[in-house]
Amino acid sequence: MRLPAKIVPVILGYVATVSAFFVLDNLPEIIRGHQSLSRLNAASILYQKAVTFGSRKPRNNYVALVLLDDNVPEAIKNNYCLQRKYLANVISRIRDGRPAIIALDFVFGLGTCPDATDVYHGTAELRSAIADVSKTIQIVIAEKTLDASSLEELPEKLAVLRGSGFKDTEVIIEPSDKFDSTDTKVSYGLYTLNEDSRKIPLSWSAYRSLASVGHEKPSMTDTFPVAVADAYLPDPRVLLEIHKFQDKGRDPLTSFLTESDIRCFSSSDILGNSTQPYVDSKKKCHSTDAHPVLAQLEHRVVVIGKDAPDLDRHDSIVGVVPGAVLQANYIESILDSRFLKPVQGWLSFSVALAWLALIEIIFRISTGHPHRALGLAILATVVVWVLLYDLVVMQWGYYLVLWPPSLIAILWRYVLVVSEPRTHTQVAPAQAQPRPTAAIQNQVPIEGSAPTMQKEAPR
Repeated sequence: MRLPAKIVPVILGYVATVSAFFVLDNLPEIIRGHQSLSRLNAASILYQKAVTFGSRKPRNNYVALVLLDDNVPEAIKNNYCLQRKYLANVISRIRDGRPAIIALDFVFGLGTCPDATDVYHGTAELRSAIADVSKTIQIVIAEKTLDASSLEELPEKLAVLRGSGFKDTEVIIEPSDKFDSTDTKVSYGLYTLNEDSRKIPLSWSAYRSLASVGHEKPSMTDTFPVAVADAYLPDPRVLLEIHKFQDKGRDPLTSFLTESDIRCFSSSDILGNSTQPYVDSKKKCHSTDAHPVLAQLEHRVVVIGKDAPDLDRHDSIVGVVPGAVLQANYIESILDSRFLKPVQGWLSFSVALAWLALIEIIFRISTGHPHRALGLAILATVVVWVLLYDLVVMQWGYYLVLWPPSLIAILWRYVLVVSEPRTHTQVAPAQAQPRPTAAIQNQVPIEGSAPTMQKEAPR
């Protein structure tokens, strides 16, 4: 039997196939902190198709998105103080739509727009608007953080921080202007994303300041989408599920709404001074609802963010999108309890190898019939894929990336079998033929001699 001689390349081929897809699917975590590799695609091409199949198709039930986009006046785009004044008007206007929550996907760095020196007093007007609106509507504000990757441009400072105990899995909260007071409903959440944008950031081990590194222990702090979801007062079971993920220190995966799937408006539409409806064929962020804009915000979580080229933009499985689009997706996923538990690498790897072992068994029992083996292997893969994704993904909420390497392995194994030389059909050389037995030799006449006469039996 010739197959055992090729068992080593077969095994190596299977392991290499599974490993390649495992690395591809977990690439963002593998290259974490390496800026030179940050532009590589963050997710498997087939991920979105797998996790949005059937009943898991995401829907926009809770969130509305308001973007400060190209329709914002030019004078405001590059002036942070004027932006704060503009944002104050947007917030006051959104209140009239009676939303459930207003979530500000902005970071207000301390000293960026001082009240005393700024002629426009943008911070003072924003503080006044937030104080007024938050008396009746909860407002959640993002807090900017520093992590190891953002400090790579300052290697000396990063080395000192690491010497004080700072880890790559921790963050430092940057100083920012505060807008909360005793008589307002204002809360904060960390603006920190995962390297893998498919994973919902739930909490981070955070230091309150640079000075606290090495002197205080970091505390687990909720992220911006969790703070928004908590303020919305969702089903207690949703918060319980979040806490379970936080206790395990593992962020769940989720599926994504595209910009065209989210109820989305330009800030100029909110203020009522837009010259045309906000329909951008490239960004695909608009609402097709015929109701007035403010009426479409009622009882929704309104996420206000910025859509500017080369500013707060992120690679995702739905393309390069503003950070506000990611945050809107995370909030929608949490409120909709749309979580997928990532399967541990060793378990996913083991299941994939078991699946490939089934393919190998099919090809071995179908020796000499490669076409039949191909058909049976594909059939088995389809059956296993349906069972796994119907039960594991759809019903139990786990994510596995298995079937792409299985299909490739089937084709590779089929090519290997077809390319084998068919030695059993070849005719052996004459000298290799077995010599006839003595009995047969006595019955065959030798050329050039008289035939042997058989004696007649006596009568």
